[in-house]
Amino acid sequence: MKLRTVLTAMVAVSLVITPASGASAHRGCARGKLLSSTELQVLTRDEVAAALRSVGLASGASFGVRQSGVVYCTVAPSGRPAIASGLLVEPLRAHGRQAVVVYAHGTETARFDAPSRLTSPESQLIPLVFAAEGFTVAAPDYLGLGVSQLTHPYVHAATEASASVDMLAAMGSKGGVFVTGFSQGGHSAMAIGQALSRSRGLMALAPIAGPYDMSGLALQGVLDPDRTDPAIGAVYLAYFLYSWKVLYGIYSDPHEVFAAPWASMVEGLFDGFHSVVEIAQALPDSPAELLLPSAVAWLSNPDGRLLSALRDNDVCHWAPKVPVRLYVGRLDRDVVPEHAPRCRDQIAAAGGSAEVVDMGQLDHVGTALASLPMIRDWFLSLH
Repeated sequence: MKLRTVLTAMVAVSLVITPASGASAHRGCARGKLLSSTELQVLTRDEVAAALRSVGLASGASFGVRQSGVVYCTVAPSGRPAIASGLLVEPLRAHGRQAVVVYAHGTETARFDAPSRLTSPESQLIPLVFAAEGFTVAAPDYLGLGVSQLTHPYVHAATEASASVDMLAAMGSKGGVFVTGFSQGGHSAMAIGQALSRSRGLMALAPIAGPYDMSGLALQGVLDPDRTDPAIGAVYLAYFLYSWKVLYGIYSDPHEVFAAPWASMVEGLFDGFHSVVEIAQALPDSPAELLLPSAVAWLSNPDGRLLSALRDNDVCHWAPKVPVRLYVGRLDRDVVPEHAPRCRDQIAAAGGSAEVVDMGQLDHVGTALASLPMIRDWFLSLH
């Protein structure tokens, strides 16, 4: 969640954005159909290198890039046709067919902060890490962000995967797909990998600091002030509860879970127009202040509909047939580090294998910044 703040402080990139179009074309919208592609910006190799050097993500660049916003057809959680958008970053003058890196972004709450809008430092910079060395990068917005007018299905594995797979189809991708993602995007990366595992094109998975074990560690970790920054935990829980109210009906009235005065205003913050920073400023500094004691007890020991939904969104109970590396920092107080070894063990129990890459004494954002060049080099070695 803090990646925006850190990267903004380290670099300023000036962009002129042309909004993506096609958000209203729902009828006859077959999954994976491309509706529009709008060039946003072209960066020379020197411009890419300067941007990456400024945040320590690379010392140079092999290629310039073209960044485009794409709009395409996918499916809503209900299974009905839906419109989605994403950012496509292509290396310039690269020869032959480029392998694709899917980059799944971290938590965003405002539609205008999605990758296709190129307004966040995460979307401006991280795809460049891969595109600068010859990969084509697909960075889906997720449903509910970018052009999508739905409520964002937060940490919802099925639509994180479907929006990404359908973006690849809209791009005409034929295989050679690597997948990575940070924070919420780590969860997405594992879901995307499982969806792509039915084809032969998946090459490797490299999630960073993701909340993989939704039914075991996720809620317990967020509620624990010794393991998660309480102010961050309050934002995550508010987002999760409202999104899953819409998705699964886990509660009916906000007064059932949120304490006063937050119950009367918290859902309105997730209208797609408030940024993560704005929401954090509006909410209290801990889950204990935000939630009723009965809600804390319920989330600490979920059962019934909530537990079933959490299990549906666990993303490591399968056996990948490709190499998997799970990157984690020991000082992460956004997503508890125990998720990575838990994911590795769940994959092993399903008959697969995964490696935990311990990044040492790094926090959430530090883990991402240190991991991304390593992941790029690993993907290059496998390509």
